[in-house]
Amino acid sequence: LGRGAIRDIEFTVQMLQLVNGGRAPALRTSNTLAAIEALGKHGELAPFEAEALRAHYIFLRQAEHRLQIEGGQQVHALPEDAAALDEFARRLGHSGAESYMTRYKERCEEIRGILERFLALKGAGHLWLTDLLNPRSDAAESLCQLAQMGFQDPARARTELLLLAHGPKARPFGLGVSQGFGEIAPFLLKALSHTRHPGVVLMRFGQILQKINAPGTIYELLKQSPELCHFMVTLVSNSEYLCSILMRDPGLLDTVSSIGRLGGTTSREELEYTLHGLEGAHQSDAALYRLRDGEMLRVAMRELVLHATVAEVGDDLTILAEVILCRALKQARDKTASRFGAMDIPCAILGLGKFGGLEMGYGSDLDIIFVYKKNGKTGSGMGAAEYFSDVASRTIKRLKEATRHGVLYDVDTRLRPDGNTGMLAVGLERLEQYFAAEAEAWERFALMKVRAVAGDPEFAAEAERRMKDVAFGASLDMAALERIDALRRRHIAQVNPLDLKKYNGGINEIEFIVRFWQLRNVAAHPELKRGDVFGAMDTIEERNLEDAEDCALVRKGYGRLRRVLNRVRMWDGGAATALPGGEGARADLAERLGIEGGLIDYVDRYRSGIAALYEKTYAEARAAADA
Repeated sequence: LGRGAIRDIEFTVQMLQLVNGGRAPALRTSNTLAAIEALGKHGELAPFEAEALRAHYIFLRQAEHRLQIEGGQQVHALPEDAAALDEFARRLGHSGAESYMTRYKERCEEIRGILERFLALKGAGHLWLTDLLNPRSDAAESLCQLAQMGFQDPARARTELLLLAHGPKARPFGLGVSQGFGEIAPFLLKALSHTRHPGVVLMRFGQILQKINAPGTIYELLKQSPELCHFMVTLVSNSEYLCSILMRDPGLLDTVSSIGRLGGTTSREELEYTLHGLEGAHQSDAALYRLRDGEMLRVAMRELVLHATVAEVGDDLTILAEVILCRALKQARDKTASRFGAMDIPCAILGLGKFGGLEMGYGSDLDIIFVYKKNGKTGSGMGAAEYFSDVASRTIKRLKEATRHGVLYDVDTRLRPDGNTGMLAVGLERLEQYFAAEAEAWERFALMKVRAVAGDPEFAAEAERRMKDVAFGASLDMAALERIDALRRRHIAQVNPLDLKKYNGGINEIEFIVRFWQLRNVAAHPELKRGDVFGAMDTIEERNLEDAEDCALVRKGYGRLRRVLNRVRMWDGGAATALPGGEGARADLAERLGIEGGLIDYVDRYRSGIAALYEKTYAEARAAADA
């Protein structure tokens, strides 16, 4: 009689028989196991529910039989004495009481979960929904219920719900589809009621579902996985950009259909395997876009639902960009070779900025430099600079080209020698010379994030090593420090005070602080030659290279500001760096982030400390340079 025990199974099964047995004679059986099998075959129980109830029923009945055989009485309770319970568990084939009770509790929880889902769908507590979704009813009481759930315009919300339940008048849904929506409506409305503007979110949710040609299939998916309603509402309330992806390609809905699919970090090998499959599909030209959109969707839901960290999001999105860039580079090299002949010289792409630092967000572009090993010529006499510039041009076009599937990534190549006026591809020796002798101080500062992201592996590793040696080997004299700080101050004067990146105490200043720390410690600790802030901070803290309180402020401030910036960019998929201008929009963002109080106050708590720490670190760097 306990929670999730035999009576819960029998109650669930018998009530489903009563509800559905009138139209399905096969369900009219008095045997519980036979009824479970019949309910599964007729779709009243999902396959995993039917199998779970069957297995758990057998598990519990076997225990009950053993209790009654041994005692010769109608006993239904497990032994309370610890030794007796342990002996009883061993006779059932378990290692002991602890092992047995763990399995017992897990099974009972799963049984109760199935029962509660059934009650949520069929229980009298949701009878008002029947009235709400009946087109022939005025639904006066149901509209009041919607108002209590936070819908500011209940009549408009009901119109949207009726459309989802019954379809447009010109092409109405069948009875089965309407009943299917009625079964998921409780989960959907519960999820919507936890959002700030449930009516607005419902409209966006409806736009996605209306793009799908087989609503009955989606309703069945939502019925079998009620948590998907929560996932979808969470997604819709946090990102217009991701909603547009789903409206463009509803097939990606499967990506967020369960917690299990969200998983952990996807490896490069898994992404490449997925890409290979997409390239073999009917619309092979959409392969890179579908990979990008599907993985972007998965990463965002992993952040929203499983609370993935900023570092985890950065890793996932960076690996995704690398896989796509490598494929775009290969396609470009093949096309260049088919036109001009092969060039037997290795080349690579070096990543900088957030791409180089494994810190990409939802709207990040790709800061890259194309580099080749040495000069040479093709059989047609074409030089290496022109040849690899053609490869670079084709790669960039593949990434930036606007197509019916969207744009893959924006690309920035301005950190190459001579900027936009220079060749798109540059020899490694020339690149070293430029950054060692000609580059501005801020360019060498930026080079500290250099990392090989694509190309011939051995040469790419060599190029990364040599450029890191240049970046971390250069000392900052007084003039260089003043030019870097002048650039920082110019940015502060030009940007919106709501800017999370460039304004005083923002993300840029955190990165400046960490780079100053790296440069003054790298001679004794070469492992600091890395571009990611969190990775550099791990080394600095593990070796006690800087003040512990300063390190804690940097780590915490960087994580918090990056998290807010990620959520700002998640909304529209753009490259914005500032908080929303309107108070209402900021309040919405704060609620989605779980931040109490004003969002500006929250951000400024970190920015004020970072600004002071920057001034302190900069003064220390000036003193060292002056010495």
